[in-house]
Amino acid sequence: VLRVRDEVAIDRWDGEEVEVLASAPYRPGEELVLEVTGNGHKPLRLVVRESRPFVAADGAIRHRVVLAAGPGAVAVDEGNAS
Repeated sequence: VLRVRDEVAIDRWDGEEVEVLASAPYRPGEELVLEVTGNGHKPLRLVVRESRPFVAADGAIRHRVVLAAGPGAVAVDEGNAS
């Protein structure tokens, strides 16, 4: 499965997990690359722990996606960000 760029909003980021709000669902176990803009952050390869729908304040359906960020958060070599 090939996914193209999807804009997400980071809701929470601690030492273990990154929780993002996305417009599309993701499958647990799916591997994603999260690119955070600014401050020279490198892209991170993360794994989806869970994805659940919710209704946003504007009435739109969004998905709360929890990503593994501990030892599974591997910086991606920009020449190899597949």
